[in-house]
Amino acid sequence: MGIVTYHILLKGLCQAGNCDHALHLWHLMLQRGLSPNEVGYGTLIDGLFKKGDCDGAFKLWKHYLAKGFHRSNIVFNTMLNGLCKGKMVEAKQIFGKMRELGFFFLF
Repeated sequence: MGIVTYHILLKGLCQAGNCDHALHLWHLMLQRGLSPNEVGYGTLIDGLFKKGDCDGAFKLWKHYLAKGFHRSNIVFNTMLNGLCKGKMVEAKQIFGKMRELGFFFLF
């Protein structure tokens, strides 16, 4: 299977509320030497937030940054959306990180 197929499966599993299987698939994908892109990270982070696993989503976001992904509106917006539902301090930190990285905001 290619990375696109994995991302489609991740999305379906997360939409079905089956994040545990999605995480298992994520680790399997990594073991097989495939590297997820911003879409894959965003999909799984969103699924984790919808499951109520803010800590897991935050951990995956830190992994995303460690891999050198810094300029994706997809993942940053997913983080802000998930954190604004109860974790405003962390949402402000993400917003600050976005400003630090040069994201532009129109108000």
